[in-house]
Amino acid sequence: SGMTSLTVGILFLLSLFLSPIFLLIPGVATSGALVMVGVLMLDSVKLLDIKNVLVCGIATEYCVRNTAEDLLKDGFAVYVLKDALAWVDAAGHVEALKAMENEGIHLI
Repeated sequence: SGMTSLTVGILFLLSLFLSPIFLLIPGVATSGALVMVGVLMLDSVKLLDIKNVLVCGIATEYCVRNTAEDLLKDGFAVYVLKDALAWVDAAGHVEALKAMENEGIHLI
């Protein structure tokens, strides 16, 4: 409706002015909230009786590795999709893949 378009337009204009302020907040400041989201998601996965988990993502040496290790500790069979990963440091990426494989995480 017209009211929806007006509201979206106003919020868009507001976001143009506020986005530089939000960009000043470092990414590390959001990590606490992301940890809570992960914990809440894991509780839901456990309720669904899922046994195998496929993992992909950005920053193999950080996020992907930690997620895969946590899932393995919780009793899941973890499969990391090697072709669906990105990394911050190429050497760290290779090291993380070796470490995950040594821990029993499947690389496919």
